[in-house]
Amino acid sequence: MPGSVCPPFSSAVVLCIDDNQDVLECEREFLEAFGYTVLTASGSRKGLELASTQSIDAVILDYFMPTMNGKAVTLEMRRLRPQAPKDRVFRRPR
Repeated sequence: MPGSVCPPFSSAVVLCIDDNQDVLECEREFLEAFGYTVLTASGSRKGLELASTQSIDAVILDYFMPTMNGKAVTLEMRRLRPQAPKDRVFRRPR
């Protein structure tokens, strides 16, 4: 049933980057229930590595990470993939 809610996006690949493993697991389980393919990275460097080698449709990114915060990761992703759409940024409140 959940996959029928958003059929055009059900085959999308989502990259989740967060230094909290419990959050990553929750995001993965939730998104997979809707049919998304989910890649997870437990840090900014691993997330950037995946973003540079995989075809990704959307990124869910923790802003407050120890090595590189979300803004720095976003800027580096834009440098790596300047052709990626830049029109949507959603921030969840802390």
